[in-house]
Amino acid sequence: MDYTKLKRADLHGLVEHVGPFLAGTYALRRGRARRQRALCFVAAIAVFLFMVSAARAHAPLGIFRLLIQ
Repeated sequence: MDYTKLKRADLHGLVEHVGPFLAGTYALRRGRARRQRALCFVAAIAVFLFMVSAARAHAPLGIFRLLIQ
């Protein structure tokens, strides 16, 4: 078994789950300027949509797997 792929997938999953949380908290509470909150909101939505595409495609790259082919 190739453990490097497993570690990479674990790290990828961690970033996917922590990313929208952090961006969402900056969008709702921690962001000081309106522009910062708006950019964090867009980032949180983008990461969430990427997570949905990865889940629907059953592939860690999600929608980006189409760009590689």
